[in-house]
Amino acid sequence: MRVFPAPAKPLAPTLGDMCVQILAPDRALEEYGTAWRTLAEATPGATFFMWPAVFRAWLEEMSQEVVASVVTVHREGAPIAVLPVMRARVRRGPAFVPRIDFAPDERWLAPAGRRPFPLRQLSAVVSWRATSVRPTLLCHSRDRPAVTQAIAPVLAALPGIDQIALPVIEGEDEQAWCAALADSGCQPWVHRLERNVLTRQHVLPFDQIVATQNRNFRRNVKRAQAAAAQAGMRCEMFIGRDAIAPHLGEFAELAAQSWKAGAAPEGKIGIPYE
Repeated sequence: MRVFPAPAKPLAPTLGDMCVQILAPDRALEEYGTAWRTLAEATPGATFFMWPAVFRAWLEEMSQEVVASVVTVHREGAPIAVLPVMRARVRRGPAFVPRIDFAPDERWLAPAGRRPFPLRQLSAVVSWRATSVRPTLLCHSRDRPAVTQAIAPVLAALPGIDQIALPVIEGEDEQAWCAALADSGCQPWVHRLERNVLTRQHVLPFDQIVATQNRNFRRNVKRAQAAAAQAGMRCEMFIGRDAIAPHLGEFAELAAQSWKAGAAPEGKIGIPYE
C-alpha cells in the first residue's frame, strides 16, 4: 500500500479508550520490551520476526540511512499493538511503488529502472535481507480494526512525510487500512506484489503442505526422507518456549560451525528471491 498524506495537522493520539504513542526505539524496547514480547507470544498468527529481539537486531545491523521509531497503542496502560516504522529519503519511479528498496541501503537489490522523484518516506520496517521481518501490525485480530483506526490519523498528521508505504494483509486488513487512512484525509492506493512475501497466518503441518503439491514434489520429499533415515538422521519439531529453550545451546553450537559465522565475504551478498 502506498499513501500520500494530507497536510500536517495536530496529532490525534487518543481514540476512545486507546492511546497512540510514537517512541524512540531505545525507549520502546526499555519500557515495553517485556510487554511487547508477551503480546507477540499471545497473538495468533504472530511470527518470530515480530518479536522485540528481532527488531533490536535489525536496529543494530540493518538500519543504516533510516530513522526508526515504534508506534504503540495502549489500552488502560497496557500495549495492545506495536508497529515499528522507519523514515528514509528514497527515490521512486513514476508509479511511486517501492519494490525491494524500502530502505536506501538496499537500493541495489531493486530492479533496474529510472527513479527521478526524491521522496521522504515513512514505512513499516522492511528489510529484505532479514526475511522482510513480517512488517505488518502486531495486534490481536479482535483489536485490529479499532487499532488501525487509531493509528491512521497519527501517521497521516506526521510532518515532513511525502509517502507512507505499509505492507498489509490482503482482505480485511487491507480494507481497514484503506478506510482509516481515507478518513484521515489521505489517498490510499493498493499495489499487489507479484509474489507472496508474508508468512502464513496459521502454520500448517508439514505433511499437509506436501499433500497439496504435485506428484514430482511429493516423490522427491519421500526420497529425501528415505535418504535421511538411511543416514541415521531424524527430524523433530519443538513447539513453545519451554520445549525450545533446552535446545538453544545446540542451535548455537551448530550456528558456530556454519560458514556464515565467519567474516563476511567481500562484495554484495545475493539473496535467493529471483
